[in-house]
Amino acid sequence: MYPSSHQLVMFKSHMSIEKAKKMLPNIPDEVFDIWLSELIKRDGWPFESTTDSLVGTPWIKHLGGLPLEILANFIWNRKLFTFNTLPLKQFNRLVIKRMFSESIDKFGALTNGPFINSKERLLFHIDKITRTGRFWAPIILATAGGDLDILDGFHRIVALLILKKEDIEIDAWVAYHPQYDSTIE
Repeated sequence: MYPSSHQLVMFKSHMSIEKAKKMLPNIPDEVFDIWLSELIKRDGWPFESTTDSLVGTPWIKHLGGLPLEILANFIWNRKLFTFNTLPLKQFNRLVIKRMFSESIDKFGALTNGPFINSKERLLFHIDKITRTGRFWAPIILATAGGDLDILDGFHRIVALLILKKEDIEIDAWVAYHPQYDSTIE
């Protein structure tokens, strides 16, 4: 009996995830599950080495422009923030502001906003925060010096702001590169 095409796709996805985990051994399993696994299943993992370029792949966006070589050497810590204490780069704050303003119409109703499935994703996060008082999963942040970049979690942050719950603790995985920043420890 030959494997079905679905079984072959699942096997290929599993192998790509395993290859990525070997290339990026410092990334905690939870971070991989929250952030990278679904992206790898959707877009594949075209890299053979941490020196490979992200240019021309969707991974330049997925990884926030961070080179694989830097990502492979990140040190990861779990931290708690509130929105007001989250030291985000200005660009991230602008993205959040845009997402927030474009996700609510003039009557206060949710719209699809600037991203695919944005409304559905926001409704999911609003429901989770309303029912549990927290995010469904930690957000993923990184720095190679200076303020933090959001790698995964924009919709969770915007849902928090829509609910006017800026004081809720934000659980986050924070990655930093010891060569560039040791203040995150």
